[in-house]
This record gives sequence, structure tokens and C-alpha cells, in this order.
Amino acid sequence: MVRKGTVPDLRIPPLNPPLSKGGTKRGVESGLSPKKAYLSEIFSSIQGEGLLAGLRQIFVRFSGCSLTCNYCDTPESRVQSPECKVGWTFPTSQESGVGSRENYYNIPNPVSPEKLTEIVNSFQTHQNLHHSISLTGGEPLEQVDFLKEWLVELKTGDSPDSTTSLRNVRKSGTVPKPKIYLETNGLLPAHLSEVIDLIDIIGMDIKLPSVAGVKPFWNLHRDFLKTASKREVFVKVVVDSMVAEDELMLASELVYSVDVNIPFIIQPRTPIDMDAGSLLRLQEIVTSRLLDVRVIPQLHKFLNLR
Repeated sequence: MVRKGTVPDLRIPPLNPPLSKGGTKRGVESGLSPKKAYLSEIFSSIQGEGLLAGLRQIFVRFSGCSLTCNYCDTPESRVQSPECKVGWTFPTSQESGVGSRENYYNIPNPVSPEKLTEIVNSFQTHQNLHHSISLTGGEPLEQVDFLKEWLVELKTGDSPDSTTSLRNVRKSGTVPKPKIYLETNGLLPAHLSEVIDLIDIIGMDIKLPSVAGVKPFWNLHRDFLKTASKREVFVKVVVDSMVAEDELMLASELVYSVDVNIPFIIQPRTPIDMDAGSLLRLQEIVTSRLLDVRVIPQLHKFLNLR
């Protein structure tokens, strides 16, 4: 069953910690050098969510997130760690037996653009193994100054002094390989504008208060999606048995107001606590407004992958 709920308050409350004026937030702590980043882990695995589910990616998980969603499955990435894990697989639990300590090693934080490029390149055992590089978190855009430096270096081979290089990327109108996939909570539109020319694909969350346990961010989400729609983008909404149908309809209206063709992913929370009928009902609600609506669970959870 899903509850119908009431239309939520559309006012935008401040994030905790609060964003600076204009919806910007630089780094996960004051004074963080833009040329280095705090990372949680770097690994190669199968993408388990959204439109790219099933594809092999290199994951770069950034530390720091201003939200505390009820369903967050990487809470360790919300805070800085003195070390970043690097490897092909990671243990999911002692019971599952998946992975082992030999699968990874640790490097000290923060990480420089040059070091991150070196590690990313080391995963490329052949040209077609990885579809793209996933920037995930945490929230990658909270360290946007680092992203501007590193992505230019990664894509162009230019030095991290990126002012001229970024201008050249924008002027060319084409983004060289590798493809960059941004997974984001959709709350930092100003930061996205700074790197939009360096991103190929965007997977944007819309946080439903009834499920995530956070205040509504409808206006920020809408502003973010308007910028994100300049690239290939899809929207992902996590649902569970507590989802309010009114909020789901508001999310579909938000996407409709930007582009009716943007794919909308309904992702049941793991472990799934909804029956098939409830999920079909939610899909029925969203398809009344949008053209491409899919129900996709977390594939990597079924495969015991990170």
C-alpha cells in the first residue's frame, strides 16, 4: 500500500549545513584546496541504478553530503575519511563472502587530480571495458572546484590550470572521451552550471519528503533540472511503502515543466517493502504526465556488488 498524503509545503528550507547565498557550497570543509578532493572509494563495478543499469563503470565516490536521507546506503561517504579505498570489488558483508581485503588498498586523503587520473587509467585493462566514469557520493558537486580542475585534465590532458582549457572545451562543442556520468541529489544548480560542459550524462535524484525524510526542495530541483537538460539526463525517485502519491505527482509535474521526454525512474528502496500492484500504481500515476517511466530496482544489490 502507498499512502495518499497531502500536498507538501513547497517553500524551500535551508540545507543543514546551510548553503551560501545563491545555492552554492564549496568543499566539505572550509579552506579545502580546490586542487585536491576528499574521496571515499574508487572502484570498478556494474552500475546498478537508473538508465545505465548493467553497464560497467569506474566509480569515484566523493565524500561529503549535506543531506541525511533515510534510505542512504553509503552513510560513510557523508563525512571525510583520512583514507580512500581503491580496488575492483569490496566486501558487502562477512556472511556473503563477496570480495576480500586483497581486492583493494588505501591511499591518503585528500587526493590530487593527477593521482586520481592515474588510478582511473589503471582500471582500463582494455578500451571497451568501462562505459563511463561515475561521479557519485556523497555529493560530487560539493567539491565542484576540484571537478573543474580534474575533468579538464582527464578529458584534454591539459594541466590543472583549467581556465583556458575549460573555455576550449566549451568552444569546441564536443566532449572527448571518457564519458562522465554524474550521480547527484540535484540541489546545487549553480555548481552544475560550472561543469555542465564537462559532463555527458546526469542521473538526478528528486527527494520525496515522505520517503527520504528530508524537507522538500522542489524549486531547487526544478532549477537544477533546467540546467541538466542541456545534457543527457534522467530523473530517479526512490520509493517505499511510505511514499505519498501527491509528492510523486508533484515530482512528475516538475519534470513535465522542463521536458516531457526526460526519463523518470521509480526505484523501490532495498529491501523492497512494496508489492507489485503498488509499484504498478505509482507507474500509472507518473505516466499520466510523462512519456518514459520505468520501475528499476537496485540491480547491484541482487548481485551482492558494491
